[in-house]
Amino acid sequence: MNKAVVEFHLLKPIDRQRSELRKIKADMLSRFKHLGELRGRDLVRAIEEIANREITIGSSPGNLEDDLYGVYSDAVVKKSTSYSCQGVALIFRTMLSAFGIRNRAVLFYATVEQLPNEVINSHASVDVLLDGRWEAIDPTFDFHLVGGSGHRLDWLSAYNRLKEGLDVIVVPNDPSLKTDPLKRAGIDLKRDMTFVAFIDRKVMFLPANWTGVYRIKGRLYWNVADSYSADRNLPEIVAADVAAAK
Repeated sequence: MNKAVVEFHLLKPIDRQRSELRKIKADMLSRFKHLGELRGRDLVRAIEEIANREITIGSSPGNLEDDLYGVYSDAVVKKSTSYSCQGVALIFRTMLSAFGIRNRAVLFYATVEQLPNEVINSHASVDVLLDGRWEAIDPTFDFHLVGGSGHRLDWLSAYNRLKEGLDVIVVPNDPSLKTDPLKRAGIDLKRDMTFVAFIDRKVMFLPANWTGVYRIKGRLYWNVADSYSADRNLPEIVAADVAAAK
């Protein structure tokens, strides 16, 4: 094996991840030159547009245990692998983290009528920290969430509103689209957002009466804190610091 490759894999996981994030940032700045001129919300929106436009949606999440640059490259550079919402959310988060933008994984679940004691993963999405507040930004279906007063919501606020019987409005990021992109995909928030979980530096929120074990198409998966392989193996991706982007 190439000496440089061996030395790379001998790095501590956090150092290896930071190296991967630097490669992702360099490639993005070369490939999407307008990103270098953007900051804050404009930069986040541009990165989300890239994720939504460039990543092919498919039934498989791909190999999420691969190195971060490999997953990014397969999706954005080579376009050789399709990804489900879980993979799209992860790649979006790696791109945000490459620019030092803090983000967290969001997973929500629905009960299964035939298996009332189990839940299934309904969707994977992302919260992004903007101007000191978390906001839901979904790269798979290209939308954000607003409450009754029109202010933007994070997924936890949306979940709490739904529990209280209040409306949560799904707003397409493309102003030319007028229909709810989640409903077009067969997902109804009031029906399917029975449980919700957040992964940051630690599990931020879990239902108190839920063990976290869930099934997807009959296959038993891990506790929700382990549901993203990359989060388990590379802990800093769940909350990248600015040093990762340098």
